[in-house]
Amino acid sequence: MEYYARNGVIMKDPAVRWGFANDGIASLSELQELDDQGVFDKASEFGLNYWTVMATSDSGSKSIGAFSRSDRDFTDSEREQLFADFQSLHRLTRQGPEAEPEFGEMLLELSIQYTHPSG
Repeated sequence: MEYYARNGVIMKDPAVRWGFANDGIASLSELQELDDQGVFDKASEFGLNYWTVMATSDSGSKSIGAFSRSDRDFTDSEREQLFADFQSLHRLTRQGPEAEPEFGEMLLELSIQYTHPSG
């Protein structure tokens, strides 16, 4: 995450590019076609070798998720289960923290951790 943020990889990331233009689950070959900056090659140096990317949207809200494994590619059933969970998470975040106070607290904690990391 440090490398990603420090080097502005988000602007080059094929997962993000695909996610903004699509909804659904991307195949690795689709993503590799978009990787003209070598993002996946660099990611493999950190053990991120196999990818699945998904995006969903409704009512003007978009969520993009990138998931990686070091040991093997995701199976179709793993991708489908991840996508179902991902869509549920998207719906929960659309409801706002008031609907699920414990979930809202968890999101706030994650937000603070990623935007204000401790030393």
